[in-house]
Amino acid sequence: MTVVRSDNEWHDPANAQSEHKLALRPILYIGLALVLFLATFFYSFIIPLTPGRLTRPSVALFSELPLWSIIVSLPFPVPQNSWSVAGALIFVTAIAFATYGLAIFVSWNRQAGRRTRAFIFLTSYVFFFLSAFSLPNTSTDIFNYIVNGRIAAVHNSNPYYVTADTFPDDPVYPYASKNYTGLAADKLPAWVLTNVALASLTGDHVTTNLLIYRLALMLFNMANLMLIAIIAYRLNPLFVSTALVIYGWNPIVIVHAQSKSDTLMALLLLLAVLFFVRGHRLIAVGALGLSVMVKLITLPLAAVYMLSNLRLRNWRVLLVDTLTFVFLPLLLFLLFWQGSELTTRLMALFGVAGAAAPGILRLLLVAGFCLLILAVSYFQDGGIKKLLLGWALVMLYFTFFLTKLGLSWYLITLLAIVSLVFDWRVVLVTGALSFTSFFFTAWYGTFTKAFSSPELSSLPTFLVYILLPGLISLGIILLAIGLRKLQLRWSDNATP
Repeated sequence: MTVVRSDNEWHDPANAQSEHKLALRPILYIGLALVLFLATFFYSFIIPLTPGRLTRPSVALFSELPLWSIIVSLPFPVPQNSWSVAGALIFVTAIAFATYGLAIFVSWNRQAGRRTRAFIFLTSYVFFFLSAFSLPNTSTDIFNYIVNGRIAAVHNSNPYYVTADTFPDDPVYPYASKNYTGLAADKLPAWVLTNVALASLTGDHVTTNLLIYRLALMLFNMANLMLIAIIAYRLNPLFVSTALVIYGWNPIVIVHAQSKSDTLMALLLLLAVLFFVRGHRLIAVGALGLSVMVKLITLPLAAVYMLSNLRLRNWRVLLVDTLTFVFLPLLLFLLFWQGSELTTRLMALFGVAGAAAPGILRLLLVAGFCLLILAVSYFQDGGIKKLLLGWALVMLYFTFFLTKLGLSWYLITLLAIVSLVFDWRVVLVTGALSFTSFFFTAWYGTFTKAFSSPELSSLPTFLVYILLPGLISLGIILLAIGLRKLQLRWSDNATP
């Protein structure tokens, strides 16, 4: 029988229609990638030039890098009044996420060849690289990371007991947000150690510090994408390209992962998943514990895993895993211990969740979250696929009800998990949530007291957080139904 070859795979001529679809798809990916590239450029170099962003002290660094100087000097059509800025944000965000959703739809449950997967990899890395060299006033958090790292690396003090305000002459200090420089480190030891290590690699040049931090986080993010590909191939080879798109082409990951500690948290969590898949349980538990020691966001995921062992009565496994999980954090804490003040400060981190919900509702939501963790743990069967699905459900609840959607980088870990779940319902809700959170982050970061936003809604913020993802999910469902009908009609017409 004669065979033909397409995209590194052999197929029977009887599947010519399938081959035709495969031949079209890489071209479509190129178009979608181009749209996302333009959107990345918009968020990296256009939005930072709007009036609200130009009030940040880091604008003074524009002349420190030739690329930034060139970008600033070019006659880009930067919106200047509040309504034009708002319109540009709404339009570009809608286009970016429509493109992202279409890319997921095109790749869903279809085997992609090596060239297609390589293209998704390379374009994701291009997006990450472009974001890493965005204008210096894109984010202020990274300057706070740097000044806190320099407390130990340069000033030989303990960042858990000494604040950045103690060193106002530090060259990075003027660019950090003063809302946080008066606080001792509010991050956990795994990140603080990484932060100090990065700060020790740099001198006093602010731009060098900034780029080294961004490039380090970019490398972490590139590793995340590689781990997702490896894990997805082990779990379901048909969804490798989809997994890469869900994480690598998401605007939240593209824009924010190169400047947030959540990228390291996701990296350690993905390492835990990989070791679980390969049967190295103790190493996986250690990686999971280190992930929690970056941010407490992954603590509920560890609770699900531990409680599932309790539910399955794996007493020996539960004991060994618990000791492993507890030992690593204690060891890291001891590196910074100088008194009980550290314990008090870190325990206060448990109270920051649910800030978007008012009053008694917050307590009810926290209670519901605990019940969800118990329910998800009860239905575990010891398999990695069900564990990942349970983790995704827990993270979705946490993101919806116990965080501010204006902090969209909190979704980086959720996106890493969801990319490995292969459930269209979870992906749909996560996509809607991503759009909402990303939009609010861009909105709050672009408009300031000096450059106020237009009043688009008088609804309470909490209601907007719930209604907007719901409406977007409904819209995506209707769009998916329409695309499916169009695809079936095309298939009927193409059949001889």
